[in-house]
Amino acid sequence: MNYLFIAGIGFILFLAVGFTYMGMRLFSWLRLKFSKMNKTAYTIGYIIFIFLPTIGMFVPAWLWPVRWVGMCLLAFFVYLSVFQIVSDLIILFRRLVKRPSSETLRFRINGVAILLALVVTVGGFIHARRIDHVFYDIYTDGEGLPAPLTIVMISDLHFGGFNSESRLAYWVERINALEPDIVCLPGDIFDGGFRHIRNPDLIAERLRGIEATYGVFAALGNHDAGSDFYLKMDVLERGGVRVLREEYILIADNIALVGRDDVAPMGHAGDVTRGNIPDIIADIGEDKVIIVMDHNPVGIAEHDGYVDLLLCGHTHRGQLFPINFVTRAMFVQHYGYYRATGSRTQVVISSGINTWGPPVRVGTSNEIVRITLR
Repeated sequence: MNYLFIAGIGFILFLAVGFTYMGMRLFSWLRLKFSKMNKTAYTIGYIIFIFLPTIGMFVPAWLWPVRWVGMCLLAFFVYLSVFQIVSDLIILFRRLVKRPSSETLRFRINGVAILLALVVTVGGFIHARRIDHVFYDIYTDGEGLPAPLTIVMISDLHFGGFNSESRLAYWVERINALEPDIVCLPGDIFDGGFRHIRNPDLIAERLRGIEATYGVFAALGNHDAGSDFYLKMDVLERGGVRVLREEYILIADNIALVGRDDVAPMGHAGDVTRGNIPDIIADIGEDKVIIVMDHNPVGIAEHDGYVDLLLCGHTHRGQLFPINFVTRAMFVQHYGYYRATGSRTQVVISSGINTWGPPVRVGTSNEIVRITLR
């Protein structure tokens, strides 16, 4: 997809420019107090630090501290770049009004930028352990359902990432407290490589603890693909999760639940290919309410007018402010409830129950979504 390519290139350029800029500014800041600091030694150390997030992607599960440090540094660098720019603007403004800053003042201003970045990162790390409950009351067109249906949606679990396996028992407890009729997992159940999962058997055991009248169903996200795809599917099968791949299942005689494969899987995802929604639902009777799980909300237009309710995740609502402005610009709707004027189709997009990459959230929250469908 063009938007994915453009977004990827833009992100890489942002990191390249941002890390180069921060490296230069940090060196200048340190040289104000350590004038004899060796530039080569600093550069080598700085490069090792900025590549820790990438290195962490290839280490086994037991080396999780390397991944943790690397990903937390990534969040820290994001906010350091923001506050560093602000501090440089302050110094520039002083020059423009002919009040040049002394070395001591410049050192202090830049020091405050570093301290603020650290505070925001630590605060975001603490906030990422919080889970909000978000409620939607949705009425379908026509005569509606004979009885309300309670749907609990949790997207972006990212097993193998941070705060996933260790918090799954707590997540299951929170889900069961909502007394769902069905539980929907619209993608990114896994974080990426299976090597990062410490105990797949425990994941399967705890998933079996989810209590739902009609069961637990999933669609696949971009992170659920890969060379270890079938290992991931085995965990879900043993966990009692029914994965729907370009197909539907009838629930309670009047509901058709559809699962779509992700529009841009990151690697191998079996022999199923993404089709088109009119073909998938062609033999569903007009008296059925059609619910679709499709991980990426880029598919909103594709489903518009064909289905009653579309459940998505993927965006994390940007996860780290101000990235939410980027996701808002990329999608017709990047979070929450959406319905095009006059359309039959209603959309709910979750920010996810977990984080991707850094275990940090700023300006957004992890959430469990409960939808009462009438």
